[in-house]
Amino acid sequence: MKYRNLLILIILSGVILISIHFFRGKSNPYLPGYKTYKHLYNAQRFNNFSGLENPLFFGEKDLNYDLVDFFISLFLEKQLIMKFTPFILGVLSSLIYFLVLKKLNCTEELSFIATVIFSISPVFIYSFSVFNEYFIIAFLTLLSIYLLLTDKYFFSLLIFCMIIIIDLSSLIIPLLILFTYIYNFKPKKSINMIFLFMIISFTLVNVFENNGINIVKFLNFYRNHVTDLGADFGFGIFSIALSLIGLLISWRKKTRFSLYYFVIAILGIYSVYYPGFLIFLEFFLCFFAAIAFIKLKNLKWQLSILKEYALLLIICGLFFSSVSYINRAVSFPPHINEIQSLKWLQNNSDQGSIIFSHYTNGNLIQAVSKRPVITDIEYYESSRDRIRIKDSESIYYSRDLIVTKSLLNKYNISYIWINPVMKNKVWETSDQGLLFLMKNSRIFTNIYLEENIEIWKYHQDRS
Repeated sequence: MKYRNLLILIILSGVILISIHFFRGKSNPYLPGYKTYKHLYNAQRFNNFSGLENPLFFGEKDLNYDLVDFFISLFLEKQLIMKFTPFILGVLSSLIYFLVLKKLNCTEELSFIATVIFSISPVFIYSFSVFNEYFIIAFLTLLSIYLLLTDKYFFSLLIFCMIIIIDLSSLIIPLLILFTYIYNFKPKKSINMIFLFMIISFTLVNVFENNGINIVKFLNFYRNHVTDLGADFGFGIFSIALSLIGLLISWRKKTRFSLYYFVIAILGIYSVYYPGFLIFLEFFLCFFAAIAFIKLKNLKWQLSILKEYALLLIICGLFFSSVSYINRAVSFPPHINEIQSLKWLQNNSDQGSIIFSHYTNGNLIQAVSKRPVITDIEYYESSRDRIRIKDSESIYYSRDLIVTKSLLNKYNISYIWINPVMKNKVWETSDQGLLFLMKNSRIFTNIYLEENIEIWKYHQDRS
């Protein structure tokens, strides 16, 4: 039974993750996700031995290297490695998640159902199909928990250190693991209080001091993270419903589960500001979803056929969320026309030409066209004053040619790259701000227009 379940989990998680690359590869051979290209660009920089200074960013900004980028830089076929490393670690994470639940004395049935729900969840699919910094942290987290439960403390501590090196904000993960472990297996009140103080302090500093208390973010959190409602990254409706039912069922034994409620609350707060933490939250929600499913399965129904239909509806709902999300994930940007336009720009512009675009496009432009930008995702996430984001917004919306020219000259911009996502996100009409100026001023020339991708040349010497 045990090995049969392991084999089923390997096949299930493997088929789900490989299907995205299989179907995407038929029409688009490039890596999914704009942020993926931050890691690709950083890996390329490692190979060029260029130091920490970032030459493809206007002004002073050091690259934020991590172990993940260094690992990718060791290979010639970087994009191939970036496709299959998340896939391999995803399958292993599914297996380790099952083994961790078994080590925590969960039944075979509960462990298997929780792992199935985990393996088909949109959070799992995104985390282990789109290259990001959290897929490896999720894998290392599960591995460290398993090593801790098998009394291999040194190796577990080593992995904790790796997690912190990869992403300092993930320090909360080792703290939560150690707190939970000591609370359950080495009950010492003084140590528990120390870890509790560290967790709360780190959360207050890392989340609220760095980001502020944003009530709107909290209110919009679940609406923006339900994949069945269109979110790119989040939970399925049926898994949310099952998890809530499981939490309500467990409330009867709230003393036993109180620690897990606390951990869920902390991870929930982090997930509002750092969406990548949803994968850690999913570890717990899938467990409670499995509790709810087993409870519904074991209930005595007056009409057995009604029970069968209800369970079938839940199973179909879970798999429908998975299949529909895979279908959308196959079409994640960047698209072929975007890559082709940037390669064209690389071949038809000077090496130092600075490109203006939306900050979400910055890393893609750097990695593909090898040209500098003024903003990228990393700048948006790390800058405190965000002066360049504010200047970019002024460029987007101003119809005052003098203001726009002064800002473009300030950053020595030569080209403007616009894709459909940027056009729909930034402007409401086709004659708004920069769009109006580019069409009605001789200082701009449209040099590329293919499949809704626009590249405009800005002439500083014209008036």
